[in-house]
Amino acid sequence: MIRALKFFILIAMFLTGFAIDPLPARADESAAIKEDRQNQAAQDWLDLIDQGQYKGSWDAASAEAKGRVTSEEWESSVAAVRGGLGERLTRGLETRQEVTTIEDWPEGKYAVLTFFSSFTNKQQALETLTLKQDPDGNWRVVSYSIK
Repeated sequence: MIRALKFFILIAMFLTGFAIDPLPARADESAAIKEDRQNQAAQDWLDLIDQGQYKGSWDAASAEAKGRVTSEEWESSVAAVRGGLGERLTRGLETRQEVTTIEDWPEGKYAVLTFFSSFTNKQQALETLTLKQDPDGNWRVVSYSIK
């Protein structure tokens, strides 16, 4: 009888989520959610750039980035970098690195994402996008470069 009761309790614990050592799976889920949010923020921002909405890309950038350059400066520098490349043909995430410090920026939670991309006027490009997690928890762009 006691053996059957122990078995029943173990089954009940398993079915209700109280399985032994549930924390690693939840930590992995949290990391996956964070990566999804970073990917989505990067893709949304890059979509603005792809559509030539440079002013919109400044609006969507981190407050710290906006504090360093005016909207007009941002628009002209992004236009200079992307303007002649033409339409984006492909883009794939190559690397992601999370860091807490970046030269000339305050400490914080950063993600540096690199993408292999191709455009009508440049067949092979490497886009680097640095995101910062703002106090509201959202990931926003602080810098963008393309080689």
